[in-house]
Amino acid sequence: MKTKGRILVVEDELDSLKFTAKILRNSGYEVVEADSIDLANQIITSSLITGVMFNLILLDLQMQLLPQTKLWSGEEFGRRVIEIIGNVNVVVITGNADLAARLTYKPDDAIIKPVNINTLLDSCKKLMKPERRRANPPDVMLNLWLSTQYFQGFESLTFHSRRTDRTRPGEESEKITSRCVLDGAFINTVIYRKKKGVVNISLSSLLGCPADCVNCKNPRNRRNRYGHKVKFIRPLTEGEIIGQAYVALNSPKVKNFLKKGGKTKLIFNLASEGDGLVWNLDNCMKTFIQLSKITALDISFKITSVGSESALLEYIRKYINLPRVTHHRSIDSLLPETRFRLKPGTIKEPLTRIRNCDEIIAQMTNQPVTISWVVMKGVNDSIEDARMIADFYGNRFLPDGRPIFRIKLMALVPGSLDHANGFDEAKGTTMEDVKRFRGYLKKEGVKDVRIRDIIGMLINAGCGGCIVEWLEDADKMK
Repeated sequence: MKTKGRILVVEDELDSLKFTAKILRNSGYEVVEADSIDLANQIITSSLITGVMFNLILLDLQMQLLPQTKLWSGEEFGRRVIEIIGNVNVVVITGNADLAARLTYKPDDAIIKPVNINTLLDSCKKLMKPERRRANPPDVMLNLWLSTQYFQGFESLTFHSRRTDRTRPGEESEKITSRCVLDGAFINTVIYRKKKGVVNISLSSLLGCPADCVNCKNPRNRRNRYGHKVKFIRPLTEGEIIGQAYVALNSPKVKNFLKKGGKTKLIFNLASEGDGLVWNLDNCMKTFIQLSKITALDISFKITSVGSESALLEYIRKYINLPRVTHHRSIDSLLPETRFRLKPGTIKEPLTRIRNCDEIIAQMTNQPVTISWVVMKGVNDSIEDARMIADFYGNRFLPDGRPIFRIKLMALVPGSLDHANGFDEAKGTTMEDVKRFRGYLKKEGVKDVRIRDIIGMLINAGCGGCIVEWLEDADKMK
């Protein structure tokens, strides 16, 4: 027998659940009952897999979380349904009118308890219309729905704005600005695709950065709540880091990549603002652990850091078994005096200690460690610099014969250097300068040398450039 529509009723008070379901069935609707968020999640997951969707969800906002559950409240469940599934209507039911008014998302209707039967039936009849929101393709919906089970605490952020650089077809980059609920600070997440089937999501881990790298604008443009410029404010919380992943996965750009079919690889990289390995290790790794549980998506991780012996040893002790993690070490100079001028906030210790830790990581994971080197004219681009790199990082191999250290060169973005630190002679470098230095390295016998292209220039999405524009936006909002 054909029904008027398919309704999922989510209510933990059994009497109310049975009564509501009976009324709706007697009125000609197909009804599925869920007395917990856990069960509702299983039902939604099953419907996404089978393709048999609901027209409407009646949701009690104030459902009690069971002690053993690791899922969400009724309010959070409703948010995920609306944001991810999209084409199912949601009616929230609550005895607290203020709670319904304070929701950060917009349900299709809200009914205040005690429920009037006529009001309930009128709302159901009105919302049995065809799709009212734009829906994602079924495979995208399923992937995103499964993934959000692990985004605990993502509400620490609110979305602010996004900008896209489309100057390179197929290699678009997008900068997402979010705002921290804790103190209103702006943080950035950058999404870019360098090759087909691979999407990089660059996460921030700190507000500002103690490393104070001279070619990075972040610590020179951060402001505290009083409007004063500061190099470093605080580490981001686990929720603020995982919130960036949530915002990124729900961005139109990532959804579009997932829609195109085939296996899309997502790389989450701690490289947008701050050095999470040295100054926020536990919160960053907790985020990676949550994300690694998302088996519906092909996810790997990248840690970009200046490094320190103590931080690397702690990583080895606690997190070396976390799968699919690669390391990038920002070095830029092997001369101690020059390196500490380039990165004045780094821990002053011999680079041999960091290199030895990186060797341990490479041997234990069977993955090379990438040495990031921003080529600066007149500072670190000489034949002698290439010779030092070859002597320091060369002739070290994994059991399968691959070099332990991979050298990745980058051009210095013009105008990004902090001339106040005595580097006036170091002007922006071109790709020709970088290729010339690569030639020096090859001549010295360095086997694995790669060049990283600069993308996202139009949206200030390069290293250290992102935050400048946001802070200007934030100042305008005051």
